[in-house]
Amino acid sequence: MAKYFVTSVADVRLYDTSDNLVATAKTLMDSSLEVTLSNTDVRGGKGNTLQYVLFNGADLALTLSETQFSLDFLQQTLGATLATGVNVFSEENVTLGAAGAASVTGTPLAYQGSVLYGWITHAGVDLVERVVFTGQAFTSSVGAENDIVCVRYYNLDAAAKQITVNANVIPNIVRAEMEVQLADSTSSTNVVGKVVFTVPSLQLSGAFSMAMTPDGVSETPLNGRALSYTPSSGSCANQSVLGYITRVLTTANWYDDITALAIVGGDLALSHPTTSTVVVRAIHSDGSVSTPPVAQLTFASATVGTATITANGGVITTVAGGTSVISVFPTAATAYDAYMTLTVS
Repeated sequence: MAKYFVTSVADVRLYDTSDNLVATAKTLMDSSLEVTLSNTDVRGGKGNTLQYVLFNGADLALTLSETQFSLDFLQQTLGATLATGVNVFSEENVTLGAAGAASVTGTPLAYQGSVLYGWITHAGVDLVERVVFTGQAFTSSVGAENDIVCVRYYNLDAAAKQITVNANVIPNIVRAEMEVQLADSTSSTNVVGKVVFTVPSLQLSGAFSMAMTPDGVSETPLNGRALSYTPSSGSCANQSVLGYITRVLTTANWYDDITALAIVGGDLALSHPTTSTVVVRAIHSDGSVSTPPVAQLTFASATVGTATITANGGVITTVAGGTSVISVFPTAATAYDAYMTLTVS
């Protein structure tokens, strides 16, 4: 009997409402999913006894702390637009010429107002000098020819990226997928698969904090709550969900734990000429029912003069009136099979 354990932190992917991958995280410090459920006592009768417990207020919260600095995370939680090509302050080492004149290689821009200012730090001197640019040229009134100075000025960095923290924050709604490794204490390989947590509609909180300390690395946090999501399968029985938890075993086969196969609908009557496709279900030891991959099933017709069936597709083609027994079994697990009687009129 396997003993499963979910270990370490998850790898996370976030998708927008158009299924575009908008953020990834593989260096998380922690990741958590917490489901809470409220309930209300329904009491009545003599002694106001408990008649029923009404469960309500289901909530699923996700919390992530990313070690690396992630603009992608911050962009989603703030609902911000990511801009490429931003005006920033740049620093450049410049050698002064005669009378302190020199030029920078970049193109200075006005920071506030219309005057092109820059600031010079002189080596070995506790002095910061403000200068005015004419185009890319400036003149230092303090430095001497051949002095190497550090010039700080405002200019366009075409590769810089920026998000804006708006006063009116509207966080994005994303789909979150978290993958975490699954270990088995009874297995020699230890890690035997993964568990996938899927939150189809996650409303991010819009809140974050970044603490910068001399002995640590600032984290990029992200958290949110699951919104009610209704799968669009068109079924009247659709129920709203908050998320899914999926176990994936690396070496598992769909037929490892089946107890039986079943042909949907049982015995079948067809008129000639016609075709029909056999639909098969697998019953598993835990009581769940699945649709096995058709390509991994083998179908056969006992009387090909009445009807044929594609061996790996399950498509019946009638030939003539009569009866035939249709059989199916997993190609790799022949001990489990199912039969039906086909009558062709």
